[in-house]
Amino acid sequence: MRAWNAASTKKVEKEIARLQNLGWYHSVELPDGRVIPGIQTPHQLPCMEFYETTELCGQFDNWVGPNVACLLSYCRAAGFARSSLESVIHHRAHETCSRNWDRPAGLEEPPHVVGVENSASHDRRFAANRDEYVSIWFKSSQRKLGDSDVFPQIGEYGLRPALVLNTGQDGWHAIVKLPPGLSPGWHEVKIRVRDSAYSNIVRVGVGVPTVERHPRGVATTEGSRFEIKSVADGKTWEPDQVRMRPHACISLWVLGLPPVCSAADAIVRLDGNDLPSLFVSEVDSAGLRQINALLPSGLRSGKMSVNIAVGTSVSEPVYVELVPAQ
Repeated sequence: MRAWNAASTKKVEKEIARLQNLGWYHSVELPDGRVIPGIQTPHQLPCMEFYETTELCGQFDNWVGPNVACLLSYCRAAGFARSSLESVIHHRAHETCSRNWDRPAGLEEPPHVVGVENSASHDRRFAANRDEYVSIWFKSSQRKLGDSDVFPQIGEYGLRPALVLNTGQDGWHAIVKLPPGLSPGWHEVKIRVRDSAYSNIVRVGVGVPTVERHPRGVATTEGSRFEIKSVADGKTWEPDQVRMRPHACISLWVLGLPPVCSAADAIVRLDGNDLPSLFVSEVDSAGLRQINALLPSGLRSGKMSVNIAVGTSVSEPVYVELVPAQ
């Protein structure tokens, strides 16, 4: 039998430290009588042990045991905006979860949302009874944004992003879980970063059938003050149609918009679905202003109505043909 010596102890301590860094949390009694306690911190790598039979507390139905970091991650993945560790007692952890952010919006320049779509189907349809994810494209002058710097909100619920990616220069793409428990209807989507104010608002329909989307394309009395004069593909300039391709863009020329009307104020409403404006020009020599908006790549082909909405005012519709890309 090999003797237990200081070198053996140092080797075991080094291995235990490695396992603890991975989230291993059981205490160990060394042959020299010392006990190295297990540790649980939210800063470890998320890790979960699998128990084939009765290894955990002698119970056959205890299949897995997550460490603290994994438990906190579970809750965020389930749709909570925040999860915080309160205490650890033996093999049990106590945490508090919230569906709202813990601090108000700041005063820095807000990001601008340029597109919202279903991350899987790439259209604007969402079901409240499914595990849906929402893609939010936005522009921000902030750099090196991560999932802890971006604060999306859908309806009344905040959500931690599952993914935040830079798409080039000031462009960003965040993917978030559609909040569980949303009631059928229209819900506001907005986003802020770090200490910024909230972005422009985009409304998405959750569990809203097509027949209930069309009334949103009906003009209001106030909407008669401005008028869509023409519509075209924002890249090829073909009139009255848009070719469906990645980053497809629609351009409209509008007469009579309010003097103060930015991209954050104007919404392009396509077949009852809100598309945030990417660009609103100054008034040209004919009194027209150009408005551009990106289209979700998963939209079906066919003729669709288009309105411009500013505040509660909605213009008379015109019609555009969505055609497959050549």
